[in-house]
Amino acid sequence: MELTFTLPDGTRAGIHPSRELEHLTVGQLGMKCLTPASHVSVVFHVADRAALERIKARYGLGAC
Repeated sequence: MELTFTLPDGTRAGIHPSRELEHLTVGQLGMKCLTPASHVSVVFHVADRAALERIKARYGLGAC
C-alpha cells in the first residue's frame, strides 16, 4: 500500500508502510485523508509505528 500527501513546499510524497504496519488499513494508520497515487517525488518507507508518528509530527499528516 502506498499513501500520498503533500509536503509543505507542494511536493507530493508517499508513505509505504512495511513490516508491522503493512497489514493495517488507512483508517487504522490514522491517515483517512490520504489517497493512493502512482507517481510521487519522495517515498518514505515506514518500518514501524514510531517512524510513522515521527513523519506525521514532522509534516503534519493529521490535518487534511
